[in-house]
Amino acid sequence: MVSTTTTFFTATTTPTPLSSSLHSKKPHSLTLPNSKFNHFSPSKHPKPITHSSRPTTPSLPKSFPEDSPTAVSATSPLNLKSRLRSGETLYDLFLLSFSPTLVEIAGLAGYNFVVNDMEHGHDGISEALPCLHALAASGTAAILRVPEATAAWAKKALDIGPQGIMFPMVKSAAKVVPYCRFPPAGIRGSARLIVRASAYDIDKGYLNNYLNEILIMCQVKSLEGVKKIDDCDT
Repeated sequence: MVSTTTTFFTATTTPTPLSSSLHSKKPHSLTLPNSKFNHFSPSKHPKPITHSSRPTTPSLPKSFPEDSPTAVSATSPLNLKSRLRSGETLYDLFLLSFSPTLVEIAGLAGYNFVVNDMEHGHDGISEALPCLHALAASGTAAILRVPEATAAWAKKALDIGPQGIMFPMVKSAAKVVPYCRFPPAGIRGSARLIVRASAYDIDKGYLNNYLNEILIMCQVKSLEGVKKIDDCDT
């Protein structure tokens, strides 16, 4: 026969109310010995953060007028077109990929402008737009190389707001330049109220200064084009 013994334990101390326990405890605090943060004073400013050694990219001027509709001029030292005219050496990168990440890396790497190639690349206007956003974020100029030298492609490309356009297989610059100009100087259709190029009509000076900002590049690859090479200085 197995006998069992049961033992009962009785608390002999009076429990402390929870509210009293909470008020009797001091809040926890963390102190860092010999730390400059222990005695912070608003009058003591931390050292400024220095920039990294990453090459800086020039900021291109925006067309938003501040004082007048022609606030941006062709003589601006930050304008891609004027920089080339002044004889400055600029560096660019051709990209067949339309990955906004790769495009942004190219801009952050220090290139002055990036050419998104729609002639041999597999993408089009819809894929080029995010690339222009990425380049704008890094302050890098964007050039769009269109698949062919036509008025329709020029209009679509310029409406999304690149700093320049590149036409392939140009036989006469006098023929393609009007594709980039509004009447009466050209045949480009105007939709400034709804396109990115004019900041969706926020840029009221767009029609006055777009010629100073758009760089028209012509690729000559034929004997006929070479004979009319002087037209490229239009």
